[in-house]
Amino acid sequence: MAFLENTSTIKSKEIMKNKYCALVVLYNPDIQTVSNLKYIKESNLPLIAVDNTPNPNVNCIEIKKISNRYIANGENIGLARALYSGCEEAIKEDYDYVLTLDQDTVVPLDTIKKLIERAELSQDDNVAIICPEVYAFSKDNKIENTYPVYTCEQEEECSWVMTSGSLMSLMWYSKVGKFDEKLFIDHIDIDIGMKIHEYGGKIMRQPDAPVYQHLGHSEERKFLWKTIHPMFDSPMRTYYVARNQYYLVEKYGRKFWKFSNVSYTKMLIKIVFYETNKMDKLKMFFRGIQDAKKHKLGELEEV
Repeated sequence: MAFLENTSTIKSKEIMKNKYCALVVLYNPDIQTVSNLKYIKESNLPLIAVDNTPNPNVNCIEIKKISNRYIANGENIGLARALYSGCEEAIKEDYDYVLTLDQDTVVPLDTIKKLIERAELSQDDNVAIICPEVYAFSKDNKIENTYPVYTCEQEEECSWVMTSGSLMSLMWYSKVGKFDEKLFIDHIDIDIGMKIHEYGGKIMRQPDAPVYQHLGHSEERKFLWKTIHPMFDSPMRTYYVARNQYYLVEKYGRKFWKFSNVSYTKMLIKIVFYETNKMDKLKMFFRGIQDAKKHKLGELEEV
């Protein structure tokens, strides 16, 4: 996978009013993850790595070497709890902002520079998250063939954004409370977005600041006159998405649907008409809803 050329450098920490770090959550990282994080280190951001890998591999060892702080959990404690662990470490080290990353996110250095510059120039204490534009990889895994998911022509306020690639104020993180561990994975970003807005905070997307992300095994399809992107995720991931949507509706009420713009209808259309392994996914879809009704949350222990 080729990276975009970096054409600028980030100001040294001595002349910035805020302190910044990057936070990545790991789970069985591959060699591409090592390359991604070595590239991020070129931004001069200190790196906090929280590793959920049960049996660390050689890539975990390489990432430990380049990290400023490496937290090995020895088990998969979930994304929400791992993010909480990393943010608490960042607060302990007196950082003001954290760039949260998935292990497979590709972030050009110019994008990091633009997010930090926006934070440095901000006169609005209500800006909780500064986020990039998002482009998704297609099957060939090449940046030049990515497709836009969330873009803007000028800075715009968003309801919620992907955690990965976003610059989050740790003051606001402390204000709204930690990530909800009951979610384990999926919809963590929607939950934190709802909490920020309930407290009067803002999430601002920056133009010309792309990140490149693997969104499941997404592929472009046509549904009537619309272009859609079925995720082709595993049945287990389908379970978490269905369960956590139901849980968040119970948590926030019906306003969740309008706020998030996600729906069971869209999800079912993609599974039934486009995806493989339909029956297993449908079984896990309905199991997720039933478990949410029973308040069986956290990690799915058996399939």
